[in-house]
Amino acid sequence: MIDTEIEIEQEYYNKTQSLEQAKYWLLAMLNQFEKMKSLVSKMDKHQQLKIEEHFFAIALKHSIDWLKETERYNENIRNESKQYRKLINETLAIRIRNMREHYIEYFRGKNNSNKITRMEVNGMTLEMDASSTIVIDDKYLLGGLDIIPILKETNKLLGNIVICSRNLKSQIS
Repeated sequence: MIDTEIEIEQEYYNKTQSLEQAKYWLLAMLNQFEKMKSLVSKMDKHQQLKIEEHFFAIALKHSIDWLKETERYNENIRNESKQYRKLINETLAIRIRNMREHYIEYFRGKNNSNKITRMEVNGMTLEMDASSTIVIDDKYLLGGLDIIPILKETNKLLGNIVICSRNLKSQIS
């Protein structure tokens, strides 16, 4: 009986903790983007913008990791989370985070995995590596990852995570 209760408590903890952490890091992404957006047109704030983008990349990577955990424990949000992660080029997101986190290694030539991303935007072919930022019209390209569509879906996913979390807590009450 006690083992069963412990297993149930652990399962509940895993479900709630994975949802809360996913929510935390998705909110961090949204928060960081608001900071980035406010700095993008201020040339004297370029260094601050790079710092905010660095923390955005970290939040993005943590969001991916916690959504994977959420999928393991919460079947009610699993499909939506997987669809969201499909929207994100996870390989590119991880490369962006790694390059920004370990830039000194790239600078010293100790890591040569930095690839060039090419994409068409408004009839132009843009080339960028994971450290690049390009803002054109309604696109915010962070290392080749267009983050605007991701952020739109982030808001939807967050709403459903909150609902799932509430439903889970009401089942226990």
